[in-house]
Amino acid sequence: GGTFLPGRPLRVKWVVLFDPAKSGRELNRLNGCAGMDNQTINMVPQDAIAYQWTNCFDFSAQYERLKENRQQVSGQSVAVEPPFAELERTWGLSVEKDILPVLGKEIGWFVQGVEVGGFFPIPKFTVFLKVKDPKSADEILKKIVTTPLTLVQNEEYHNIRINFVTVPLMNAFRPSYAFAGGYLIVATSDKLLKQSIDVSQDPALSLAAEALFKQGGMNKSTLHQMFSFVKMGEIARQSISLVDWADHWFALKIQQADADQKTTRQKLQALAQSIEADGQELISAKERMDQLRREKSSLEAQVQAAVVTIESKNTLSQQGDVQNPSVPDDLRPEKLLEFKKSQLSAVELEVNGIQRNIETAKVQQPDLSDDLNDFEHQKLDALKYRYYIDEVAVPVLHGLESLVSQKMTMTVKDGVIESEMFLVVD
Repeated sequence: GGTFLPGRPLRVKWVVLFDPAKSGRELNRLNGCAGMDNQTINMVPQDAIAYQWTNCFDFSAQYERLKENRQQVSGQSVAVEPPFAELERTWGLSVEKDILPVLGKEIGWFVQGVEVGGFFPIPKFTVFLKVKDPKSADEILKKIVTTPLTLVQNEEYHNIRINFVTVPLMNAFRPSYAFAGGYLIVATSDKLLKQSIDVSQDPALSLAAEALFKQGGMNKSTLHQMFSFVKMGEIARQSISLVDWADHWFALKIQQADADQKTTRQKLQALAQSIEADGQELISAKERMDQLRREKSSLEAQVQAAVVTIESKNTLSQQGDVQNPSVPDDLRPEKLLEFKKSQLSAVELEVNGIQRNIETAKVQQPDLSDDLNDFEHQKLDALKYRYYIDEVAVPVLHGLESLVSQKMTMTVKDGVIESEMFLVVD
């Protein structure tokens, strides 16, 4: 059953009964998980746009499910390699024996927005994770984050050690973690992590003290298993900034495609001109080659005639000398024939070189034409996405701005699922 109460906030509550004996494993796991007081909200700043928490997240159960799914997908009867095996070898750790035993069942997270000022959007994200043994968890994290490519640094902040990794060229992304109040806090930047620490030490700065969060109230005597709060209007406004970034990115893609098309057309034009010029040069070279071949044939005939004449006069020496004393040495037919052969060889090499140049250019033409088509498709795709952004996404997001916030709780106990939602709409 359910109830609906209009107003600001609009309030909806529903209750579902189920039979644990006929229910699935996950629902029965929740049914056996007791609700508790949520402490992580005291580490969430007021400018968070989305927040969620549960105290019934069983990491071991999720890991077993991953193993089962992996086994089913493999279709093998023998045991397959467990999930994250490659990472385990890299870290020198066992997920099942080292990591899972230190994790509790309480986990929460919040998003503060998206940083769009860099090369690409980076979410401002923080996770809270209850740990059973902070010291062991710290040793595990050191093994995970220490690599040849990363330098782990740390600093003290309000008597809490913050560990962070600096990523080159990404000032907004500085993965950080710390341990406070029995929780492992992981954030995408040390600035965000420090803000959570500040909030934990001053309740007036927390999300629980915000006016919008307070609308609709909460029954503090009820211990919940799950809780979420979303500023849908603010998410819509920040999403507009994100799609503006995407729109600008697609505009750059179009500019780049135009520039690539221009360059490719110039290359195609240069190739066509080169092929035409080489073609004319090839015709000229072939004409010279044909002329040299005719001259070579004529000289060969002259040499043969001279040999026959000398033999007929029986004046050929034992060395085969066919010299005609009355003809200068460099003008003798055999000398001219030798020179003509060298000229012919040079022209033949020239013809082969020109032909190779033409063939190479012709091979490049189809590839450049394909590139030209690819750039056109890239441009059309970018134009299509810009259209969807401008005509669909932005209007929808503007419409969602009227949905100010949504707060929801859920508890599963004694075969009853009870959930309550508070919705603020302008």
